[in-house]
Amino acid sequence: FAAGTYVLLTYIIVVATRFASLSFAAFEVPAFPFICVPLLYAAMGYFLYRRLRTDSRPVLATTSEVDDWIIEEESAVLAVIPKRIESGRGHSPRPPQSEPPIFFR
Repeated sequence: FAAGTYVLLTYIIVVATRFASLSFAAFEVPAFPFICVPLLYAAMGYFLYRRLRTDSRPVLATTSEVDDWIIEEESAVLAVIPKRIESGRGHSPRPPQSEPPIFFR
């Protein structure tokens, strides 16, 4: 492992040395007032906060995908199940559970 590490690190140093010898590889930044530093950091923090806040909200569905959905009462749906079973179009219902499923607790 040491030989491989040596080769990779030598390659990195050679590439860095070659690019550092280019005339446009380094440039000077003129001095600016210290008050600009906290203001720039505050601006960067604000834009980062706004970006992360808006991008982190999950999109579950667009309104066009759920426009045709119908919200029905559970009792109405349960009343249809025995009729479907008698006609052979549905599955038999599960036996009633004594406690709610784990994701409702």
